[in-house]
Amino acid sequence: MKGTTHALVGGLSGALVGRPALAFVAGAVSHALLDFVPHRDQNRPLHLIADGCGVLVVLALAVVAGNIGMAAGVIGGVIPDLENVPDILFKRKTRKFFPSHWWEHEAAAGSRWTAIEPVLFVVAAVGFVVVVLGRTGPAGVFK
Repeated sequence: MKGTTHALVGGLSGALVGRPALAFVAGAVSHALLDFVPHRDQNRPLHLIADGCGVLVVLALAVVAGNIGMAAGVIGGVIPDLENVPDILFKRKTRKFFPSHWWEHEAAAGSRWTAIEPVLFVVAAVGFVVVVLGRTGPAGVFK
């Protein structure tokens, strides 16, 4: 699952919960739930850079909207994937601590499953924008 998708869903979860500590936990739980959806992970450098930029944009929008719960949810939704960085950088498998990382997600991701992640992304992005606009107004001015 792409980091941006985890950030969007984590941010929505955090916005629903509200309180920063619980929002962070809600983001981490959303990460685990999304990892149960069969998907393929991208490890190409250009994809990872674009995805990292997407995560930063999502976090920046949450902060600009002044929604600390949403920002905490974004962080909670993304932070479990930091344990994958050594695998990507050094091309070797390391021991995983986050439970939903204990198996290969791609083994269950047949061709028919590949369409699910873009749908989740679009739904989460629309929900995220609605929450941000509800907080700042259509012109981006704080209410």
